[in-house]
Amino acid sequence: SGETISRLTDAIAEMARSSARTASAADQQAQGLGQINQAMRDIKLASDQSVGAVGQTERAVQDLNTLALRLTELLAEPGASTARW
Repeated sequence: SGETISRLTDAIAEMARSSARTASAADQQAQGLGQINQAMRDIKLASDQSVGAVGQTERAVQDLNTLALRLTELLAEPGASTARW
């Protein structure tokens, strides 16, 4: 009877240690998922900033194209070749 109680006590202690290890592993996984979540937010922010920069570049290219067309028109006007810049 005493031996049975001792074995039960040992088994319960081992189950408690196993449960503690499982809880620790679950906590580490939760922390890892939190870090992944933060990294995904950082990637989204960088992507959004990149899209904004592309939009600004596109507008600048359009403005330069408009200026180039206007300059071409001005140079095509009569007397433009003799004008002094």
